[in-house]
Amino acid sequence: MKKMKKAMALIMCLVLCTGALAGCSGKPTAAKETTEKETAKAAQDETTAAESQGASAVQKAVEKAGDKDHIVIGTSIYFMTEFCVLMVEGMQEEAERQNAELVVLDAKNDASLQLNQIENLISQQVDSIIISPVNSDAAEPALDLCEAAGIPISAVNMTITTDRDYYYVGPNEIQAGELAAQWLIDNVGEDAKVCIIQGPIGCSAQIFRDEGIFNILDKHPGVEVLAIKPGDWNRNTAVSLTENWLTTYGDKLDAIISHDDDMGLGVVRALQSAGKLEDVKVIACADGIEEACESVKAGEMSVTFFQDVFREGELSVEMAAKLARGEKIEEQQVLIDMIPTEKEYAQELLEDYYGPRK
Repeated sequence: MKKMKKAMALIMCLVLCTGALAGCSGKPTAAKETTEKETAKAAQDETTAAESQGASAVQKAVEKAGDKDHIVIGTSIYFMTEFCVLMVEGMQEEAERQNAELVVLDAKNDASLQLNQIENLISQQVDSIIISPVNSDAAEPALDLCEAAGIPISAVNMTITTDRDYYYVGPNEIQAGELAAQWLIDNVGEDAKVCIIQGPIGCSAQIFRDEGIFNILDKHPGVEVLAIKPGDWNRNTAVSLTENWLTTYGDKLDAIISHDDDMGLGVVRALQSAGKLEDVKVIACADGIEEACESVKAGEMSVTFFQDVFREGELSVEMAAKLARGEKIEEQQVLIDMIPTEKEYAQELLEDYYGPRK
């Protein structure tokens, strides 16, 4: 898989160059004595530099595309987690098959930054745009911008809140929540006491995974939800939430449902530190990333639900390329089913899905 690693190195370099189009930077914070005015000026300077770098990177991709058969696809990803990196690998592999140049931008969980990235991609006249929204409600203006510019746009992994039809490839989020809640009922019981760690409030995964969870829990009134808080896809936040809940609820706590693997792994870490891993079940609604599979295999995380995000990436670029070329698309919405992943299937994924990618 040396070719894949080389491609990913190129993608991540592009992400670093362009992910801060509206002002994120890796420079150290200003010293305490820096005035607010100086800080604001420094931030503006960094924004200008980042926008220049981003525009340059996109322009190079456009120039490299060259002939009319070689297209440029721009994409803005909500947050470059391990999960999303694997999705981008799938995108890059399909881009090569489609004779396409792929521009990948990291929105860093910032909806305003993401909209600026879309505007930049439009100004550089890419042929097609893929958005994985930071916030589903805040993403609709991207549809307006692309429609006005005559550039096709589609979504991957996260949906857009709108009454309009649009193209989408991604997980069956409601199913993810329902499967996680049903596992709780089947393995912990009708009187389980559970806490829930959500994704960022307003993103489609948070909205629909919660909907799925409560579709099931509402039918089982004996289950008590002790607390529900957003963890923002952040492992350290999940650690802090778990520590607080252990202090607050002690031995009452039977299980924690996390909206994704990364936060679930934070729950595992906190429970291990407290010596409570055997007492509290850890249920991740979705992803099945490699580290989570290792954790399930080791008997730490109780269960996750695998979604083939590599395939999501492939399908999203195939769809975007067809839109750019004006080709017919059979399905406007392509949903990826979630697969329950306990020890046996985790081992299978590690050997057959992740193993060949190393």
